[in-house]
Amino acid sequence: MKANISLKMEKSISVMIILIMTTGMVSGDSVTPDKEEYTPTEGSSVSLRCTYETSSEYIYLYWFRHYSNQAPQFLLYKGARSWSSEEHIPDKRYTSTTSSTSTELVITSLTLADTALYYCALDTLTRDTPQYVLRRDRYSEGSNSDEFKKRFDARLNFTYSSVPLTIQRLQLSDSAVYYCALKPTVTTKCRGEDTVTQPPGDVISIEGGQVTLDCQFETSDTTNLNMFWYKYEANDFPKFMLGRFSFGSINATEFEERFDAHLKTDSKSVPLTIQRFDAV
Repeated sequence: MKANISLKMEKSISVMIILIMTTGMVSGDSVTPDKEEYTPTEGSSVSLRCTYETSSEYIYLYWFRHYSNQAPQFLLYKGARSWSSEEHIPDKRYTSTTSSTSTELVITSLTLADTALYYCALDTLTRDTPQYVLRRDRYSEGSNSDEFKKRFDARLNFTYSSVPLTIQRLQLSDSAVYYCALKPTVTTKCRGEDTVTQPPGDVISIEGGQVTLDCQFETSDTTNLNMFWYKYEANDFPKFMLGRFSFGSINATEFEERFDAHLKTDSKSVPLTIQRFDAV
């Protein structure tokens, strides 16, 4: 859907809005411009407004600017309805307001550099958890989920204590909020009240059988649990096997077929089950 905004005035600013549907939208969602022609002058302000329809109560509304032959530039996002208090607006020359049915972008002190295409995007919560992209560890090469293996990469930089995410060959479907999360393993940086324990002694099983390894935990925060299993062999680094979270789960590729775990908040445990046990 397109809304063309063109101006023919001396020292005027030409603006074009293109409304796009993001991957967070579901059937029945829509975004439409309230006006197709804008005629602001240099130094003035302009308000671009879009109306949206969605059944979701959890909404992010984004604005992007696009110059010809360049990638779209993120301007801001503003939440609406149940997320109305959420916003990220890096440039103070831009402001945004939202209601239960609309979003508005205000650009002040207009210059000719503001001549561009402007994108308005609606993103709604359509699943219970964010999409897992990738993981990087100190002692392993990490892993990417299948959907993000080709164009997404990250490298741990211990000098600057950072892990920048690189996305190649950008697509409009890459428009999203990206989260970077640090989660310590059970051996480092747990809070004083957090503990993870396993029963002492060895667990014995016959080859080809099934074995379950128990793991108990204590924590003051049971609403946002993140539990991990690692495999450690002599003279090797710990290998990430799987993670079980309050709002999702993941298995490393090597451990997808025979390894499973269930996060049990009532018993505060996350037992690991290995099927068709291999003694090697």
